[in-house]
Amino acid sequence: MSEKTTAVVKKDQKSMESAHFGKGGLMIKSFDDLKEFSEMVAKTNLCPEDFKRKPEDVFIAVEWGFELGLTPMNALNSIAVIKGKPCLWGDAVKGLVDNSGLLESYKEEFIGNEYDDDFGVKVTSKRKGREDPIITQFTVADAKKAGLWDAADKYTWRKYPKRMLKARARAFNLRDNFPDVLKGIRIYEEVADYEVIDTEQPQSIEEIESEVLKDIDGDNKIDEPILKENELKQERLLKEKDATGETMTEMPDNDKPGQPQEDIFGKSLNPDDDLPF
Repeated sequence: MSEKTTAVVKKDQKSMESAHFGKGGLMIKSFDDLKEFSEMVAKTNLCPEDFKRKPEDVFIAVEWGFELGLTPMNALNSIAVIKGKPCLWGDAVKGLVDNSGLLESYKEEFIGNEYDDDFGVKVTSKRKGREDPIITQFTVADAKKAGLWDAADKYTWRKYPKRMLKARARAFNLRDNFPDVLKGIRIYEEVADYEVIDTEQPQSIEEIESEVLKDIDGDNKIDEPILKENELKQERLLKEKDATGETMTEMPDNDKPGQPQEDIFGKSLNPDDDLPF
């Protein structure tokens, strides 16, 4: 059997006839091949947990692998989906750089007194054709500042601190020195520690007004320039209403007792409310 032996994988009377096997494993030749491959892999027990029953995710992971120079199965084992983002495991990052032919020298070393604030890992890498190496380090002090050291929800940092210090220092170094090799893909060890901020619910008009109009001291007083700007906006809006034929002969006096108040958006306000302006 030659290296380019055609692989025929039948499914629903279809076949991946254009796919081939070589030294690097399965070589997918078309969009339909990749689609069928993804659907098949997503059903198997050997599929990584992140991708089981998710053929669309398999498809994207393999495509990411193609762009990075990974074979399909290598991509599935090297790419993880963390908080909705595709990421590379740290060892895969080093492997890609090693295989790029651009790495001239590489060194990892522990620095400082073990588990004191100055304890950490320093990584030095030199790229071919460049005069100076890139040197990065990540210490216990850095981990504390980032809220990673001894945090109750950071299991891997508590169980494997040396490994995590090394992974973070390595990720910073290789991303800085070989962005063309990694093509901007995120590193698992970093993304796993990101703080998730819920941005699904948009802010209400009232919340935006309150944030914009709050004084720097947080006392809910309005700076004079902001107050003047709001008065001009309200005056312009009222004049526009009057020009359209609505009954509006004079500006309402919001300071009179019992007078209904409106904000700059024409929304009725309760005089007893703790207004932001």
